Amino acid sequence: MMKRSVRCEFSEGASNKFWECYQVGSQVESGHGKIGGAPSTSIKCFDSDFKACKFYEAQLASKLKKGYVESGKAKILGKAAPKIHKVEMKAAAMKVMKVAVKAKAAPMKAMKAAGGGKLKGKILCFTGALAIKRSLAKSLATKEGAKVTGSVSHNTDILVVGKDAGSKIVKGSGKMQYWDEKKFLKTVGFA
Repeated sequence: MMKRSVRCEFSEGASNKFWECYQVGSQVESGHGKIGGAPSTSIKCFDSDFKACKFYEAQLASKLKKGYVESGKAKILGKAAPKIHKVEMKAAAMKVMKVAVKAKAAPMKAMKAAGGGKLKGKILCFTGALAIKRSLAKSLATKEGAKVTGSVSHNTDILVVGKDAGSKIVKGSGKMQYWDEKKFLKTVGFA
């Protein structure tokens, strides 16, 4: 799950204001107001992390174009989200432990065999931190028939997005699907 925040400030003449943006997954919270004053805030929910990312980037670019200057991470937004995030991460860690046990129990022959499984003919790429080792994720995808690449191109069919995803998330074609790790693990039978 992507999580990031930014604070921008604008001080010129009598203006002394700020704007903040905080993204957690497919939700974006933004706030603005006079520095030291009460902020106005809003929350937008999107269909995917990718759409939320695009919105976040567009809002930031707009503020920078207007003369705002980045001054670090959000100070007033996202105070409740980290607690929710920690609970979600704890549940995810429990699932990962189950996955690791299943992976160790699976025969190595099955792990190495490139099959004609659920991902047959798909080109897949991973970005961001996954809860499981990247080598295990690659093996699971290959076992199900996918070709795993290290970079996104117009041929990429599926981008599996982990925590703190990088620039790969905004690359690729319009046909590319964005999956979170949970969907990937369910598809390969390790959820």
